[in-house]
Amino acid sequence: MKSLTYAVINDGSIFGVTVEDHQTAWEIKNVIKANVDYGVSPTLMKLYLAKKGDTWLKTDDHDVVQLKEGVISTTIDDIMKNEMDQGKSVGHIDFAFPDDKTLKNGEVHLLLALPVGAAVAGILALPRKRKLSVEKLVKLADLWDLWNVDLEELPDPSELKSILLRQLPLQLALDDDTAAKKICDPNGQLLQCRNLTTMIETYFIDCTTPVKELASENTWQQFYDDLFRITKQLCLAKGILLNFRRNRVGNTGTTLGTFRPDLILHYDGIVLLRGEEKSSTTNPMFYGDLPYILGYATSGSRLKIVVIDRSLHAEKVLEFYSILAQKEDVIKTFYNLSFFLAAMIKLSKRSCESTLMPYTPHATNRRTIELMDDVVKRTINRDQCAGENNFRRLINVYKTLQALSNRERGRSHLQTVRKLKLPDQNDSSLKVQLAPLGFSRKPENAEEVFEWLHGMLTALKLWHGSNYCHGDIRWRNIVYVPTSNPGYWILIDMDESHRPQNAEVNWSHDCQGDILTFQHDLYQLGILMQSFEFPLNGKLLCIKTTLLSAVMSQLSVEEVLMSMKEIE
Repeated sequence: MKSLTYAVINDGSIFGVTVEDHQTAWEIKNVIKANVDYGVSPTLMKLYLAKKGDTWLKTDDHDVVQLKEGVISTTIDDIMKNEMDQGKSVGHIDFAFPDDKTLKNGEVHLLLALPVGAAVAGILALPRKRKLSVEKLVKLADLWDLWNVDLEELPDPSELKSILLRQLPLQLALDDDTAAKKICDPNGQLLQCRNLTTMIETYFIDCTTPVKELASENTWQQFYDDLFRITKQLCLAKGILLNFRRNRVGNTGTTLGTFRPDLILHYDGIVLLRGEEKSSTTNPMFYGDLPYILGYATSGSRLKIVVIDRSLHAEKVLEFYSILAQKEDVIKTFYNLSFFLAAMIKLSKRSCESTLMPYTPHATNRRTIELMDDVVKRTINRDQCAGENNFRRLINVYKTLQALSNRERGRSHLQTVRKLKLPDQNDSSLKVQLAPLGFSRKPENAEEVFEWLHGMLTALKLWHGSNYCHGDIRWRNIVYVPTSNPGYWILIDMDESHRPQNAEVNWSHDCQGDILTFQHDLYQLGILMQSFEFPLNGKLLCIKTTLLSAVMSQLSVEEVLMSMKEIE
């Protein structure tokens, strides 16, 4: 009996195997497969004696350690020129395996090479033989230093096409040398990025797998998931956690009935790319201040990428008639997509991320909120409220907001109630749909501060005029609505609204514990004005001072609006 240690050339992992002296090298493979199922037949495995001259390799030898980095050293390369004789027994003198008495700690006796196809079973593709003096070992994060396209604004579709089809700014050693030449810049530095190489090789293996003419959607989805994995992993290496979610199709073969696209790729709630179904309208809460987002449509092996602007006009960027036959251009596209998505995030101009995710209900112990194409749905259950009186208060708040929505014809800087469903015998919850939607964006200069403040005061004039204090004026409850003209700010989330002199200020606030009045809303606007990091002009400074003294006076919103007219 022999207790042997083997190293897997593909990934450097170390395992032990116990075999009998009479067993052949061929039988060793079967024993290995019985212990660790690599998903391949023993006939496809190759075994080599792990000897350098007459000395067994050690687990801490540089040649063995390098295997974990995807490097096949000259020593390993030389060993791989002579496969073990399949017919000789373990006890044969040519092998000279140690017995229990001569066995030493840390010895490696065998090297196991798995075929490239083992990658689909979770084993890395066989590393390419390379010389360290030529190739430089890098990680995914290092590839960001090679990106040299500085985008100050999003390009038009034709420019975007050329960006996505750029060759990778490096040379990679791939098993398919012809494909490598098509994908990589011939003038780029010869680099070895193990993770990137593995993802590309895995996709190429998929492309060699026969696909039936009438293959299911789920079959093709595996191909697209492999491609998006390249994009996601590159972004993750930069610290950008992209969220990638598919909505499964229903019996109709579409997701249209649920008003959710079949695929969404977003970052902290901002949608960057979405799948088959088009929106019914643009949604700034999802898209920020971007002039367009990316659209993605597939039909089997056919892939189309478009840009969708704020008017919902779609313009083609790229179309692949076969992601299998055009695999090189497809790889370039999904590689470069990583860097373009990062530029989209930067150019979205959001001052903070949203806690709400697209088309994903966000439930708290008080309410459930879901962002749809052009509305936000709020569902408030009776048992989530602090008593029946509080539930009735919320019903009255949204009935009042609905009445304002029906009455006001100009821009109110409040959300409009699109639909209000009051509790009944079948459903005890309060449901309200609100529009328009916006995203979190602070004013960027004194001129925008004026527009923001005028909008907030206009909203408060209407809300105070309805005999309600907002009660929770914070940046998270103010959003920017972009339009073809300069956008505007609106006040949202009326859940903390109360009649004046009818509730306490009960959140972290300088006036916590005070009885809520109209003046607390004005004071809070003054607090928000203190957060600007750029200088304000004299009049705005005076208004800020006035607002900060509101709780010590009987200041009204109309008085502040009159003061603002002097600035115009």
